[in-house]
Amino acid sequence: MSGSHRLGAIGGPYGVLLGTFLLSLFVSALQIMPASVLTLIMDDIGIGPTQASWLVSLTLLSPAVMALPVGLTLDRFDNRVVLLAGTTLVVASGVWSWQTALEGAYVQLTLSRLLMGIGIAMTWTAGATVVSAAFAGGRAATATGIYTASAPLGYVVGQAVPPFVSGYASWESNFLLFGAATGASFVLFAVAGYRTASVAEAGETPRLSDFRHVFTHRGVWVVALMSFVAYSLNLFFNSWMPTYLSTELGFSIAESGVLVALFPAMGVLARTSGGVISDRWLGGRRRPVPLGAFLVTVVLVVVVSIAQTPPVLAALMVLSGYFVQLGIGLFYTHVRELVDDFVAGSAIAVLTMASFTGGFSAPAIAGWLIERTGAYLPTFGYAFGLAVLGVALAWIVPEP
Repeated sequence: MSGSHRLGAIGGPYGVLLGTFLLSLFVSALQIMPASVLTLIMDDIGIGPTQASWLVSLTLLSPAVMALPVGLTLDRFDNRVVLLAGTTLVVASGVWSWQTALEGAYVQLTLSRLLMGIGIAMTWTAGATVVSAAFAGGRAATATGIYTASAPLGYVVGQAVPPFVSGYASWESNFLLFGAATGASFVLFAVAGYRTASVAEAGETPRLSDFRHVFTHRGVWVVALMSFVAYSLNLFFNSWMPTYLSTELGFSIAESGVLVALFPAMGVLARTSGGVISDRWLGGRRRPVPLGAFLVTVVLVVVVSIAQTPPVLAALMVLSGYFVQLGIGLFYTHVRELVDDFVAGSAIAVLTMASFTGGFSAPAIAGWLIERTGAYLPTFGYAFGLAVLGVALAWIVPEP
């Protein structure tokens, strides 16, 4: 996205970063939250694994569909207004989710999650643009990197907290808890920096020829597909590992939630270190990072499928969380470097669309495999195939 902001003294850029970071954190927690209590949801509402998986997947379907429209909207409107609109959608859909969950109305609950996904697309992209604009010069990349780490940290909260809330209150209460935290985070952003940021200048809307250039660029599609694989693996582990640990290995819901929370926790380190490894250790080369990450992931998927003891599983969640997410932050830089500046926004839009499509499809495919076969081994075979595909893509991806 292009455009410029001027920030005054009130609140300042760090207030903007803190507010948007917390906002994204709680939105991400709300997005992944059903995964850690799927067993309770399936029992209370009376649904199977495939139907349950949609409660996670639908919040990724909307961003996949809305990636391009949201990008164009940010070029035409004040990003703060888009952030406010997205937050309003997230909070309202959270309240709706709580109400429909109490009623056991599965169809209405899925619709509320679909609506939430639209809000997620708006808050994530607008938040990144606002943060980037708040920091001048070389600090923008660092600040944006910190902001993107809010998503895996939010997944940590969304995996670890809901089982305990469910024990003290009910699993439905999590919708209200994280919805309220999301609204409070936006208030913090507004107090700290909303009045100090000028309206973004509208950038030039990409033309049809610009999109055509991106859509026919082989390198863009290879990077986008690598991101598709990484997001698929990321959501596979985040969505179904808690249920696998509790139903197949006999862990309690709280224990499985804490164990799986180690996976997204490593994303905070992984997403910020991929670029450092590439720039400082590899002299700016991009290809070795995803290639090494996917190669290690192939091995880890196999080991995870046979491990059973808590210490081993904890170590595997740490390693898997790091290597699966190692290239995610780097993909955004890589895809920009493959095209001219005037189509960089279009390339990122393609990358975002592919990423969320991968995140949307993985939980649904895994749930379908579990329901059709009655076992989890085929789902690990699916994850293994994804990792092998990632290796093949990383092998052929062009350097900038």
